[in-house]
Amino acid sequence: MRRAACRKVRPCQLGKAATTAGFILRATYTFRMARMVRKEDKGPMAVKVGTETKWICMCGLSANQPFCDGSHKKTADEMEGKVYIYNKDGTRKEA
Repeated sequence: MRRAACRKVRPCQLGKAATTAGFILRATYTFRMARMVRKEDKGPMAVKVGTETKWICMCGLSANQPFCDGSHKKTADEMEGKVYIYNKDGTRKEA
């Protein structure tokens, strides 16, 4: 993920920065740590909110977290006892 930070700096600090109205824009980077989360559920969990039912993702694949978007259907043919890694494009491989 990339964030732009604005701050005034001296001309000797310019380097590879762009100026805008007397401010220097420098690219700063935020690094994320990757982590593996094991999810075994193959369907959503129903939660009653008043008279309405909300479906919470329990498989970890929903693009609309924490709500279910039907992505759990991809897990239907997973074999018991095996571990799978899902890519952002929806494809999976066995770990």
